[in-house]
Amino acid sequence: MPQMRVPNQGREEEDVWVNYQLGEWRGVSKGPNMKSFEFNEANLLAGQLKNKQREALSKAIKRAIDINFSNLCDADVVHIKKLMMDAVIMKGSVLQLDVIQAESFLKWHTKCLVSNLLMQSMRRGNVARKRCKKLRNARRAAKRIAAETVKQSIEMSRKIIPICITKAIGIATKVGSFVMCDMSMCLCVWCVYGLCDA
Repeated sequence: MPQMRVPNQGREEEDVWVNYQLGEWRGVSKGPNMKSFEFNEANLLAGQLKNKQREALSKAIKRAIDINFSNLCDADVVHIKKLMMDAVIMKGSVLQLDVIQAESFLKWHTKCLVSNLLMQSMRRGNVARKRCKKLRNARRAAKRIAAETVKQSIEMSRKIIPICITKAIGIATKVGSFVMCDMSMCLCVWCVYGLCDA
C-alpha cells in the first residue's frame, strides 16, 4: 500500500534554504556565510531595539524638563536625574544633547528655587520690620502718654494739695479745739469732784 510521505520540514522556512534545527540537516555546522548573516540579523534587531529605547528615553527627558515657570516647584528632580543616568548608560549623540539640556534645566531650577527663597525671606523680613516698627511706635507712644499723665498728675497735685492741706488744717484746728474744750471741761469736772471729796 503506498504511503504518503511528509515533506521535509527543514526546507520550508522562508528566506532560509536550510534549517539547522529540524529535518535532515539538523546538527550540521553552519558555514561562515550563514554565521555572518545571522550575526548581522541579530545586530540589526538589537540596533532597532536600542533606537526605540533611545527615542523613548529622549521623549521622557524632554517631557520631564518641559515645565512652565509657574509649575517649576513641581519638577521631579530625582526622576530627571535617574533619566540622565539611564541616558549616559544608553549612549547616543541625541541622548548626550538631551543630558546637556537636562543639566542646564537643573541648574536653572536650582537658581530659581534659591531666588524664590531669597524673595520669600525678603518679604518676611519686610513684614516683620513693619510689625516691629508698629510695636516700637506704640511702645514709644505709651511711654509718652505715661510721662504726660505723670506730669499732669504732678501739676494737678501741686495745685490741689495746698488747698486740701489748708482746708484740712482748718478742719483739724476746729476739731482739735473742740476736743481740747471737751478735755478741759472733763478735767475741770474731775478736779471739782476731787475737791469736794476732800
